[in-house]
Amino acid sequence: MAGRLVSQGRLREWAGHYTFNNGKAYFAKGRVEELTVTAAGATATVTGRGPEPYQVRLELTDTRMNGLCSCPQGKKGFFCKHCVATALAWMAQPERPRMPDPAPESPAPKIPASKVRAPKIPAPKIPPPKVSDARLRAFLSTRDVTWLVEELIGAAGTVPALRARLEGAAFLEVGAVPEAEDLRRRLTEAAEGARADPLEEKAEWFGAFEATLAEVAVLATNGLVPAAIELAEYAIDLLVPYAEGHGFLVGLALARAWGIHMTICANVHPDPVALADRLVDLALVTGEPPADMVCGYAVPLGEVGADRLRNRVERAWRFLRSEPDEFTEDDLATLMRLREQTAAHEGGSKALIALLGADEPSKQDILRIAWALVVERKDKKVVEWIRRGLEERDGDADLRDLGARCLLRMDERREAVKMLWPVFIDTPSLASYRSLAEAAGEHWPRWRGRALDLLRDRLAGSGDRDRNAVLVEILLWEGDIEGAREAAEGCDLSEYLRLRLRQAREGAAGT
Repeated sequence: MAGRLVSQGRLREWAGHYTFNNGKAYFAKGRVEELTVTAAGATATVTGRGPEPYQVRLELTDTRMNGLCSCPQGKKGFFCKHCVATALAWMAQPERPRMPDPAPESPAPKIPASKVRAPKIPAPKIPPPKVSDARLRAFLSTRDVTWLVEELIGAAGTVPALRARLEGAAFLEVGAVPEAEDLRRRLTEAAEGARADPLEEKAEWFGAFEATLAEVAVLATNGLVPAAIELAEYAIDLLVPYAEGHGFLVGLALARAWGIHMTICANVHPDPVALADRLVDLALVTGEPPADMVCGYAVPLGEVGADRLRNRVERAWRFLRSEPDEFTEDDLATLMRLREQTAAHEGGSKALIALLGADEPSKQDILRIAWALVVERKDKKVVEWIRRGLEERDGDADLRDLGARCLLRMDERREAVKMLWPVFIDTPSLASYRSLAEAAGEHWPRWRGRALDLLRDRLAGSGDRDRNAVLVEILLWEGDIEGAREAAEGCDLSEYLRLRLRQAREGAAGT
């Protein structure tokens, strides 16, 4: 098919970085509706922040894509985020948008020989002064893309090495690699299976999607690295609309796509500045960047890429403060997580405390600070922060469990048990009972008696027929089969627990 494919790179140039990023987020969250596509344009409605959706119209010329939108930015003539979202929706269609080839120039009219005049001999010209690289770069940065393309094509026609370099880069574009196009199509089809129900169909979808992701990784090993990286990012974008409310398999597939992207980048070290930009874009689009993103990409980013990522995040954070309507609460949370990751990676717990350690840090803030201190083996500091958090959250199991682990490493068993005891009182279970046993060590017999007495007293005052299920689980774990049988009498146990009890009794009878 004639015409050049519209790429995300071109779209970013036309819209600008922030607008492209916001438009990509709108597309990923399914805000583009009523998309209608023709050979030369597209129309759609895009849900924004207002009560009424915005009307968008796109038109293709031989040099760019023009956009019209009913939003305030669009009325000013800008290629707004709603235009970007609509363009991305159009690019996701089987027939992707292509800019038409320029119309052929009309041949020059023939002039009769009788009217041809001898050419004038121009006066000799003084050679232009030599231009520095800095001045040349400044000049080129102001030129139109079409002019730059034509100049490059003309130069490539006389310099074979330049032509070969440009052709190699063009070959590595995703749209020019047949295998990549096939993988893109299969990823798109497989993503539809994320809606599947019941679980058996979902598992089948996950297997197909994971197998296609594995082929994306193989594409990178075959030398088609840019195509593989873009396809991994495309897979992440595809899964975003299904990430909420579609079960753990979608989340696992999203993690696998991130993992493949991280592995490819770690092995081939792409341009660090471009990688930093892509990571921030992907994080804002998904809203759920990997917990180890900054650390996991540290090697391919290097110092230059890490600086770029940090600056991008901080600029976006400041922009959010000055233009709150341009971001959502999810964007705020994502940027905050990236700031935390960057601070912890570059400055450790000290930098994270400076960022999060306000007068009233949240539970999640305290947990993040505590885990950063755990990595640095500063157990005493961990316990101090957790006790600070427990002043307002006395029964918080997450904080208490982490604090108890650190106390045990400090050989403070009595304090570890005291840290865990309120959890067992609040939510008695086999897990909290086992944590107590591990913490108490040689002092467990005394604490065991207290735990079982408390549990039996609480069960005796309960009218639930399944009240003894926790006690049955605990006694089975301890090997007290007869005690578990007595506790199970007159109790409604789950089928799984009844099976475990029967198997334990049969096993004891066999011995």
